[in-house]
Amino acid sequence: ITLNEVAPITQRMERLAEKCGQIIQRVNAFAQRRELSRTRVDLVALLRRIMRNRPSASDVQVSAVLADAPVWVEADALLLEHAVLNLVLNAQYWAPRGQQPPRVHITMQVASGMAGIVVSDNGPGIGDDQIDHIFTAFFSARDDSAAMGMGLAICRSVVEAHRGRIEVDCDPDLGGARFTLWLLLADTAAPATTR
Repeated sequence: ITLNEVAPITQRMERLAEKCGQIIQRVNAFAQRRELSRTRVDLVALLRRIMRNRPSASDVQVSAVLADAPVWVEADALLLEHAVLNLVLNAQYWAPRGQQPPRVHITMQVASGMAGIVVSDNGPGIGDDQIDHIFTAFFSARDDSAAMGMGLAICRSVVEAHRGRIEVDCDPDLGGARFTLWLLLADTAAPATTR
């Protein structure tokens, strides 16, 4: 590998390491004091960024149907991106454990002054014995050593700090788990500080 080939790789590593550091600092500050750094965030752009930058699973088909126009919320963009990415990565983990070729589907809904981000997979779904515990800290149904059982607990805390809610059920089309993250739409008269 030449020096010219190494340079963009190390630059990307530096950007990712810096972003990881920011996420850790923000999650830590949020966990200690529930601090949010709110700006006006376009959910469509945020989801496109997640789709573009997420770690891919080569055997999982991931598709997204997003709105054509911006969907604005007042949010801490870094924490919100972390929460949604966690749901996408969980779906990518569980989809190959179902009976069909693994699929993850991401959609958006807008209803009653709220925007919904829906992440579904065709994995085994969530058992009745687990449904009451999935948002409990340190609970994990995963069988790998990387699972700490904090991801969904942090997701719910982030969403609730944004005055939103997170719902979980079975996806009627894919048959696996479906997580819907609901957030209040931003006031359209608010100044447009974008991220």
